[in-house]
Amino acid sequence: MIRKIPSRYLVLVTTIFTLLMNSYTNIFKFNGYSTKDISDLYPNLFTPAPITFLIWSVIYILLIVVVFKYFSKKQLSDIEFNTMNRIGYILSISNVFNGIWMLFWHLNQITITVVIMLGILVTLLMIMFELRKFKPDIWLKSCFGIYTGWISIATIANIVVFLVSINWNGFGKSPVTWMIIITIVGLIITSLTAWKFKNPYYMAVIIWAYIGILITHLSGTQNTLIIGTVSGCIAIEIVVLLLVMKGSLYNQAKQLK
Repeated sequence: MIRKIPSRYLVLVTTIFTLLMNSYTNIFKFNGYSTKDISDLYPNLFTPAPITFLIWSVIYILLIVVVFKYFSKKQLSDIEFNTMNRIGYILSISNVFNGIWMLFWHLNQITITVVIMLGILVTLLMIMFELRKFKPDIWLKSCFGIYTGWISIATIANIVVFLVSINWNGFGKSPVTWMIIITIVGLIITSLTAWKFKNPYYMAVIIWAYIGILITHLSGTQNTLIIGTVSGCIAIEIVVLLLVMKGSLYNQAKQLK
């Protein structure tokens, strides 16, 4: 039986809201700043190279595909229908957070952006848990895997910017020391998350982000300790990606039995 998902219009409206907010704040430099301009006000060692942020284009394209899926005519089981409906409401909240985050970022309200970013991360993780309740297609799995992975890195970056904004002294430790600590902690957290959800797209975007960080230091600081640490993390992340891919294929094979 073909049923219309109740949350579909909310998904559509909030996705349009997010796209408009992101476009408007950057094209017209809301409050006199682009997103990068605000980031540049708080220089730190964790910021990836500008090219890395092209991932947002992929995320938004996938989000648009997801919106179309909500309006496509397809027979859904009760589990798929109910889960997609719940995901729709959660995604709508996440979309609102995303758009509001852009507003406060451009207003240079860094503390508030950290809270909102955590809201985005939590809602996306909720969606990742919902996706475990049925077998999602490649569009859903890739969209939320990539989106959640990028927001995981963005949350760390946002917190780093916050610490810079309040002139945190790092308990007397050097910025390089904290960069290494953050990089390794980020590796551990994201690797465990990728394994938990068996989502290779999540891990792939983490690798992309770390490559962006590596590019920054190869072309900028040229700090051998940071370059070595980030390079080592990327090597480990590739191994984790391969293990996650293997785990994902194993789970798919079990579902087919």
